[in-house]
Amino acid sequence: MGAKKKDILQIDKYLKGQLDAKAMHDMERRAQDDLFLMDALEGFEKVGADQQANLADLETRLANRVAKKKHAVFYYGAYYLWPHVCC
Repeated sequence: MGAKKKDILQIDKYLKGQLDAKAMHDMERRAQDDLFLMDALEGFEKVGADQQANLADLETRLANRVAKKKHAVFYYGAYYLWPHVCC
């Protein structure tokens, strides 16, 4: 398991109160030294730790945004306009 995934799981357990006193104390000490961790704890606390629905929505929107779309390209000739679909 990656270190980031482990940290997220620890934050989740911390916010749910599932850690023992020593582990909670260690998390709080790390948060005092690491401003990013402190911001993460505060952010998860405000919005809730379960963000799976939001992540799924973001992934869907991103996939739709970067999907290849067909564009009509028009070639101009002497007297004609030919639409061609490319890409």
